[in-house]
Amino acid sequence: MLKKEDVMKKAGRKTTIIYCGPSIPFVAKEGTAFQDGVPLRLTELGKRCPAIGALLVKMEDYAETRKMLQKKGSAESILYEKAKEYIQKGVKEYGL
Repeated sequence: MLKKEDVMKKAGRKTTIIYCGPSIPFVAKEGTAFQDGVPLRLTELGKRCPAIGALLVKMEDYAETRKMLQKKGSAESILYEKAKEYIQKGVKEYGL
């Protein structure tokens, strides 16, 4: 999971963070880019489900992360599946 300082602006430069996980209703779609920090709702979900937080990546890491998501058994694909399970459970139980 990214540290807060990685997510927020540094020295006047904007850091672009991309969410590589499964779409979360009313929160973020897969591939959504954030320039001024990650929305609070997504940050909170990332704390409750570390797999979601781990799928927030810097723009420069996005291509490699996408490539690894396609490889069955990779850490990224396992995180994606865990996030997907959490989101599906949340939608059913809590209307996430």
